[in-house]
Amino acid sequence: MSQKIFLAQRGISVERDLTIIDAKRQEKVILGVYDGLADAGFVREAALQVLKDEIDMKNIHILATTSPLPNWPIAWTKKGNQTLALEVRQLLLDFDDKNILRSSHIAGSRLRTSRNSKN
Repeated sequence: MSQKIFLAQRGISVERDLTIIDAKRQEKVILGVYDGLADAGFVREAALQVLKDEIDMKNIHILATTSPLPNWPIAWTKKGNQTLALEVRQLLLDFDDKNILRSSHIAGSRLRTSRNSKN
């Protein structure tokens, strides 16, 4: 979805202008572009690092970079250890190392708005 929005903001319609191929894995997207099976693809930067020793990265050109997307959510289920989950949540909410937060491009937490939530 984020890639579709990124392209739409630049006047490119996924439905009108592109043929989408779902390669399932980001490494397959890179290899598909590298092998000429696709003209372009969206991948995480980290996926490029996975293949850097297997393909000639000089043949891969980054056309644009999107805004960073949040990932690696921390979640738990009601069946899990609720005490541990709440302790981890509180540690994350209380984390205030300005250098790490700044280098991670984190300015705040949406969790703070639901501090009293039990979900």
